[in-house]
Amino acid sequence: MSMYLEDIERIRQLKYRYFRGIDTADIELLRGVLAEDVHIDYHGVHTNFTTENIHQPHSTIEIRLVQGPFRHLQGTWRFTPLGDSACKIQLRLAYEFSSRLLEKLVGPVFGYIANNLVDAFVRRAGQLHGSR
Repeated sequence: MSMYLEDIERIRQLKYRYFRGIDTADIELLRGVLAEDVHIDYHGVHTNFTTENIHQPHSTIEIRLVQGPFRHLQGTWRFTPLGDSACKIQLRLAYEFSSRLLEKLVGPVFGYIANNLVDAFVRRAGQLHGSR
């Protein structure tokens, strides 16, 4: 029952942030309440999941599972300034697949992807903003 109440509270908070973003025309706030879909296609195994990503500009991005093949999935990107043109990037990700079969089929590739997300983020930032 408490999980149900927590879900209702998360929906209430999400609705508040969304309508506040609409009312104030705050694009950054609206970006912070949008969901992201992730698709995995690996050796004939197809799955996808959706996360809610809550952005605190220049600070954190909280990741929460909306739907997908997990018992739970949550994480945090943390951006710590290291001067005017650099920052330390950290990703903490905790997840558990909803079944042992899925864990055996998708777990290794998902673990590989999760372990390489920070490097991919840094490469993409370099492409977009140049290395500094």
